[in-house]
Amino acid sequence: AAEYELALRADPKLLDALLEFARLRREESNCADAQSLYERAQRVTPTYDAAYGLGVCLAIQDDQAGAVESFREALTYDPRSAAAHFGLGSALLRMGDAAAAVAALERAAQLAPAVHETYYVLGRAYQKLGEPARAQQAFERANALARAERSSDDTPKIPR
Repeated sequence: AAEYELALRADPKLLDALLEFARLRREESNCADAQSLYERAQRVTPTYDAAYGLGVCLAIQDDQAGAVESFREALTYDPRSAAAHFGLGSALLRMGDAAAAVAALERAAQLAPAVHETYYVLGRAYQKLGEPARAQQAFERANALARAERSSDDTPKIPR
């Protein structure tokens, strides 16, 4: 972290340093600092990484509307990002828009079909929509993938 602070003192607009420092802060559960760094990075050069990272921080801080906006912006840079579709769907579900959440989560599942977390949240969205059979299918898929992950050394993660 100290090296990123030094680099940013020398050049406050160093995009790579801003993004890496923001990522470190987010991993340290310091989303307030990470949010500020991602916002600075977006002002320097708008990118997928800054928009996605900002969306994650906003969601963690329970600003779901801001998270939705950031994940949608991330998707303008990379429409095939399963992680951004997952983040968008999760934030929409927390806001109570289960129908829109299902659309985003189904897209995430298409792009990264081996990620059990996606199917779990998709199941919750189907429950909110009053579709118990589809919810059950999603939960069963989530459980099967989670079991497979536990028995494998290669655990699939939502791609950034």
